[in-house]
Amino acid sequence: MPHIPTQQRMAPLRAVTGGGAGAGLAIVGEQLERAGEIAFAVEQARTNARREIALNRSLIDFTKSMDDLQLAAEAQTDPDAMRSTWNEQSAKLLTETRDSLADPVVQREFEQMALAFHEQRRIGIERSAWDLTVRTGQATTQERITQLANEAAGARNDVERAAAMGKIQNTIDGAFAAGFYKPGEKAQAERYALGQVEKSDLILGTAALQSARSSGDVNAIAERMAGRIATAEALTPIERAQAQAGLAQDVRITLDRMETQARQYAMESKQASARGWVNRILDPSKPIPSATEILSDQNLDAGAAEHFVELASQRANGVNQNVVDPALANDLYQRIHDTSRPDHITSYEGQILPHVGHGIPMALGEQYRQDIAQQNDPVVKAHDEMLTKFFQTAKAQIVQPPAFGMPDPKGESLYWSFSFEARRRWDEAVKANKDPVATLLDPSSKDFLGNMIRHYQRSEIEKMHDTLPGGGLEIPTAEARQPGESPEDYLKRVGK
Repeated sequence: MPHIPTQQRMAPLRAVTGGGAGAGLAIVGEQLERAGEIAFAVEQARTNARREIALNRSLIDFTKSMDDLQLAAEAQTDPDAMRSTWNEQSAKLLTETRDSLADPVVQREFEQMALAFHEQRRIGIERSAWDLTVRTGQATTQERITQLANEAAGARNDVERAAAMGKIQNTIDGAFAAGFYKPGEKAQAERYALGQVEKSDLILGTAALQSARSSGDVNAIAERMAGRIATAEALTPIERAQAQAGLAQDVRITLDRMETQARQYAMESKQASARGWVNRILDPSKPIPSATEILSDQNLDAGAAEHFVELASQRANGVNQNVVDPALANDLYQRIHDTSRPDHITSYEGQILPHVGHGIPMALGEQYRQDIAQQNDPVVKAHDEMLTKFFQTAKAQIVQPPAFGMPDPKGESLYWSFSFEARRRWDEAVKANKDPVATLLDPSSKDFLGNMIRHYQRSEIEKMHDTLPGGGLEIPTAEARQPGESPEDYLKRVGK
């Protein structure tokens, strides 16, 4: 394109022309000047058009990207995440779009318009984040109201119910203070809370049933509640059916609980009564109860009463009731602590008490009762397993195995003495907060219980002497021959 002089460049040409020829040149100069102005204006218009096109295109792309970004931010379920997503991504988008424009004039125009547009969208995001905060706060408040309504319905007394209702009001007041409710909405939330409490009362039905003291009370309360459920307007058909089913279940649970408590109370009364008679009968410092006193105790069944009458009679006749039967004591101990045995003992009253005073002294019976009470302790169970194996090994080294069906009472007595001492040392280690396994069952320990076994062992001859009838086999001794006596004379003399 040829160079066209501008208006400023034509000024010297006009200054040097004059006369006729000069007039013509002036005309030419003016035309050239006008042509330059036109060319400048055209070029300026083209530049402006290009700038406008670039600006509009960048704004359109920026607006579309901002729309997508706003949708992504508003999809967040956390208000803080919504704000942070918008702030970080929108600032990045504005900077990248501005820097992609080559013309500084377009950059400035874009930045001014984009910032205004960005501010409008930011206000919209803040409004959306707050709306989300309100919705979340209201939902959380309603969930808390429902929980507290159930708590109020399940309260065991008026004090607990009032405390739960107070928590509900505090929850609503807190939500109102946080801006989650407007005044009208707060009143609506309070009505909702009362409705939830009523529903919980009807659906759960536990509050009234907790006050029942007999099966008659339960049935009367259930009848009243069934009437309320049938007429309650606050319940939908599904909630009404749920309330009816829940009431029936609560009635069954309450009646079962009452029956279980009655059985438990009766059992505990029998156990306490039985322990009381044992202590009274076997304690020499206390007077001997009469048969009439024992038989009149309604907490004792016939078998237990007869047992205690017999114990009282034995004590009155001077029978020593504190003698230990080693074989019985060992057997009961093993049956208490060896859970793998089919005859494992789990009841003091039914399996130990009948032996108290008959080979089991009162103090030992009480120890066995405590052992039974601790059977479910996992540490005690683990220790019992290890002790059972240890005692089985020790017994085999102390008690003579049955020979020809003959027992070894001496061996049982020795084994009882050994096991009694071993258990005493075990209990002392436990009370001293020592590890009884490492202290007493480790062969490398100086206190290893196995080291005591040799003190309770007998020789084989002693075992035979203690086991066989008459103290063992008797070998007859023959009279010796006299000096110079022939065999024939010897036989005649001794009568053979």
